[in-house]
Amino acid sequence: MPNRGDGSPPATVEIVSEPARVTALEPEWRRLAVDQGNAFVTPDWFAAWRGREGGGERPAVGVARDGAGGLAGVLPLIETGTGRRRALGFAGARFGDHFAPVADGDPAPFLRALGPRLRERGRSVRLEKIDDGAPWAAELARSAGFGTPIPYRAAGLPTLRIGGRTWEEFLAGRSRNFRSQLGRKRRALERDHRPEFRWSAGESEVREDMATLFRLHDLRWDERTGETSLDSPIIRRFLEQFAVAAERNGWLRLCTLTVDEAPAASWLGWNIGGRFAYYQAGFDPARASHSVGLLILAEAVRRAFDEGADEFDLLLGDEAFKSRFADSERQVTSLLLAPRLGADRLAAGLGGLARRGLRRLPEDQRRRIGAAKKRLTRRS
Repeated sequence: MPNRGDGSPPATVEIVSEPARVTALEPEWRRLAVDQGNAFVTPDWFAAWRGREGGGERPAVGVARDGAGGLAGVLPLIETGTGRRRALGFAGARFGDHFAPVADGDPAPFLRALGPRLRERGRSVRLEKIDDGAPWAAELARSAGFGTPIPYRAAGLPTLRIGGRTWEEFLAGRSRNFRSQLGRKRRALERDHRPEFRWSAGESEVREDMATLFRLHDLRWDERTGETSLDSPIIRRFLEQFAVAAERNGWLRLCTLTVDEAPAASWLGWNIGGRFAYYQAGFDPARASHSVGLLILAEAVRRAFDEGADEFDLLLGDEAFKSRFADSERQVTSLLLAPRLGADRLAAGLGGLARRGLRRLPEDQRRRIGAAKKRLTRRS
């Protein structure tokens, strides 16, 4: 397939809505997504999200083809609402950490041609968790005739750049205290117990190990305030379906640490296109004194080095343990594209005011609000 980095426009651009046509795109789409090393824009993530119960969204996948008929770009969107409440956004945006167009080269020509069609299709477009300052977003807003994009959330994705190094070279560059702690904790666990790191293989084992991950995740979160995104059985089935698809494609990395044959920690991630990613984990608080969460993360990072990955992406979250492994950070932001005088633009402004007001509250009040939201989410 020719690379479209020359800036030339695609031969054809359309929005594909029919499920059968979306499915037919998957082999070409998957190849482009793997080249970008991003699981959240694969057809497998899209299909798992669309296949969950009670979704109600409709595909609205932007597709560009070159003069030879090859796939040049995909913007994997879904459509929600009807009439004046119609909106577009990435599939599973709340549960993914990094989104972008899938393109063979520069996506700007593709998005420039796609913009008018998006404006006809939806009242607004939410571009969640895209690279901060991505020029393609402004290009899409201009071509669609929307006003200036409205940023409404920003975050950092901590990352470890591997760059051909070995695990031993990585450790040599960390602090003496870090190296000592990893070694001491692992030796103590091996001295007093029988630990085993097991990586999942095959669909039945993946499904069993995902159930273990969710159970350990619940044990950990029951002791914490705040909210977790994994409360819903529907969301758990969605993630399980994606894990099965990722295993089938050779991407899945799902590890279970057993101690004396009992699950003590679980780690979920993947290696796609040379980018290892940490998505979710859980551990038994009864084993917290053994630092099983730290040890299973270290095992996953070691495997990324052994597999020759280019980087280890720790994804969203400001947990302190991530900073112990990361050496850089990718900034992502969420943007709303909406008409200058539209209701969505007004709602986004009011939402920003509410978030800023919440941040001004005392820490104990924010914790109580977070705990109440967690209880409400579980009931719903």
